[in-house]
Amino acid sequence: LRSFRFYWTASFFYFIAFGAQRFTFVWLVLELSDNEALAGLTAFALGIPAFFITLPAGAYADRLDRRRMFMVSNALGGVVSMVAAVLIWTEVMSVPIAIATAIAMGVATAATQPPLTAMVPTIVPRERLMNGIVLRTMGQNLGMILGVAVGGMAIQFWGLGGAFAILGVAFGLGIGAMMGVRLPPLPAIEGPPLALWAQVREGLSFIYHHDGLRNLIVLMGIVGFFMLGPVFVLIPVIARDDLGQNAFWSAQLFTFTSIGMLGMSVTLASIGGLNQK
Repeated sequence: LRSFRFYWTASFFYFIAFGAQRFTFVWLVLELSDNEALAGLTAFALGIPAFFITLPAGAYADRLDRRRMFMVSNALGGVVSMVAAVLIWTEVMSVPIAIATAIAMGVATAATQPPLTAMVPTIVPRERLMNGIVLRTMGQNLGMILGVAVGGMAIQFWGLGGAFAILGVAFGLGIGAMMGVRLPPLPAIEGPPLALWAQVREGLSFIYHHDGLRNLIVLMGIVGFFMLGPVFVLIPVIARDDLGQNAFWSAQLFTFTSIGMLGMSVTLASIGGLNQK
């Protein structure tokens, strides 16, 4: 499937940028302030826009051209990355600017996820949908693993400005690949379309009244807030301050953490008859 190959490539480059930015922003603030709390605040600023942006973006993904939504949000991410690179090169970057830049980057990445996810069923035939989802997930995990490694390597060889410039290039490559994707037209909506926020409320109501989905969302929130978030902030701090490592080797701890997550996911998915996965 030609469109799926281009889609997979665009998704891969996007997740390279997504994986790298989590490390580069934390390392940037550590270098600027040597303050772990501010590094954690920056990571929070990078992630909190998803809480406000993802649901409206998902509603828009049902109404607008998903391919164009991806390209616009990635263009925003590329611009933010290049602006950050210029601010670092000109020695204008500061902690407040870094936090503001992280918020802008968080908006761009949060707006990308819903249309990117919604494209798969429109590109892949129903009988091969599971294969498409698995391949997309593998590309996502591989991109995030390589992204962190690329971010650490870029910081080590070209400095923080160079790392953010490479982020911008990755976003641009994602846009270029998405140009090769051809999506079918959105199906016509029967009856008057719901207002945007009415559509968001309908989705939230569905999740609230579905025990499995509601519990899953709560569990994911707990895991993200108390496990993944702190780990991704603490790894660079421990590597730099306690182990005396540079950006490259600190990023490799991220990389191996992601490899462990991917390996365990594949292992659990391959075990047949495992109750309560």
